[in-house]
Amino acid sequence: MFKKYIHIVLFFLSIQLLYGQQRSFKQYTAENGLPSTEVYDITQDAFGYIWIATDRGLCRYDGYDFDYYSSQDGLTDNTIFSFTKDPEGTIWCSTFNKRLFSISGKNPVFKPYPFNDELSKISAFFTISNLHIDAHQHFYFAFNNAAGFLSIDAEGKTQNTLRKRSSEDAQVLLLSDSLGGIA
Repeated sequence: MFKKYIHIVLFFLSIQLLYGQQRSFKQYTAENGLPSTEVYDITQDAFGYIWIATDRGLCRYDGYDFDYYSSQDGLTDNTIFSFTKDPEGTIWCSTFNKRLFSISGKNPVFKPYPFNDELSKISAFFTISNLHIDAHQHFYFAFNNAAGFLSIDAEGKTQNTLRKRSSEDAQVLLLSDSLGGIA
């Protein structure tokens, strides 16, 4: 009975060997153009570029080459922690010094968040852990080791419910507008 089915088994094994995909990956380092191998976040913009947040600046990768950007190019800090996209697709970056900036355009333009001074005063003792931007350009912030949230609307008006986190507090969750706003 085994001899009867061996040719079918061999046929499928040979197909797998001929057409099976090889797993491959490429590791990028400073030798390839990254300013640092300490990467905090990665995102893709509307033009297909890959943006990489590092502790030594920001990189844009086009599939072949890396372009490097630093505070000399308009970033508010060289240590970028995370990316968040707003409803229009603009990429917002949070940084070590608790300031934000945006990236827009195929030829990137970096703009500091207009209310960075307010954000820095309020968040002096906390690190941004989560950011949500709604369709009205209201920014909602959650912070490590803080309970509550901070919101800053498009005119700069703040709502601050932050306090130091106690052991009983649960992590603040920021939900998108499609799920009903902040819960």
